[in-house]
Amino acid sequence: MVSDRSEAHEPDAELSQDELVAKFLERPCTLAGDMCVTVRGFAAEAEAVAQKLGRAVVTYFQILSRFMDLSRVERVIVAADYTAALAEVDRGIETKNILVATKDELMTGVAMTPAVLRDGVLRCQVLLDANFVIAMLERDSLPIAVSDDEFKEMGEQAHYLIAHEAGHAHDQAVIDRQLPGWILREPLRHYESGAALTSLSEYTACRLSATFGGGRETKNYEETFAKALATTREEGNRIIIAYRTHADLSSFVNEFIPLYTRLVKAYSYLLGHLDGLGQRIEDAAPTAYQAVQNTAWFTDLAKRWHEALQQGWEIYGTWKSPEEMYMPLQRVFHDVLRKGGIDVQPRPDGQFYIDIPFTVETLPG
Repeated sequence: MVSDRSEAHEPDAELSQDELVAKFLERPCTLAGDMCVTVRGFAAEAEAVAQKLGRAVVTYFQILSRFMDLSRVERVIVAADYTAALAEVDRGIETKNILVATKDELMTGVAMTPAVLRDGVLRCQVLLDANFVIAMLERDSLPIAVSDDEFKEMGEQAHYLIAHEAGHAHDQAVIDRQLPGWILREPLRHYESGAALTSLSEYTACRLSATFGGGRETKNYEETFAKALATTREEGNRIIIAYRTHADLSSFVNEFIPLYTRLVKAYSYLLGHLDGLGQRIEDAAPTAYQAVQNTAWFTDLAKRWHEALQQGWEIYGTWKSPEEMYMPLQRVFHDVLRKGGIDVQPRPDGQFYIDIPFTVETLPG
């Protein structure tokens, strides 16, 4: 079995290529015997391409399963109709929430690894937008009008994207093994828990998959975070000002908390990737580092957020309770929201009071 905190290691320079391959193949394949790959949404005339893509994905998962614990992966779905494929996932539980890809001015979701329940056993499915993994194939069979260098970069990004989702599958397996009966069974009872858990999930997946990517991913994560940091406070103030007028607390919460969740999640992507590569943010992502230093309200919070993520990694897979896993981040996120302009205050009866104090920046007009 691979380690819970699986991280790629430098190859032994004294071994030949054949010896390295043989040593790698000695690692156990962690894929379940009933795992399958489905390719869907392709036109009939592209059936041959779809079959090739399916075989390429299977082979790559067999490789990844020797680095990560992919024993809970039930199915991999490579979908040309990605939106429809997400909506049709059977989670194995009663829910009104249909899976929808992230799509805003900062992020566009092209892959997802939702947890599912099968006869009380936690499994997961990996869904991939076929348009973003098609470059795993040889380009001579594909009508893609890009240069050779661009196609090579697309292929590298496809392999990294899949490795990142495999990191999520590994993470779910570790959590369910250590905290059985929690994922999909126990509801979250706090506004701030979701932000902590989603950020922790992305940090872990990015850290596990970092060595499957490279500088391109660093740049993407850096740019996304820098844009989020530049716009979050102003957009948050706009939401508060609108609330002063319409006084719809539910609508306010559904806009404001996801906005700041997006910020810390974007930061967690970047930090996980850099920590996985053993790099410092000031060296590898100087634009993001300088943005943090120039944003007074976030500078100290950014430091505390990174410390909480790193401390969590030190105890990864040894938690005695879900709270031990996510509470350190939740406490920091509570202060992030306070700096943003709201204070979530729990009540003894399990309910919450949200205080939105008046400030110069959030007064109408």
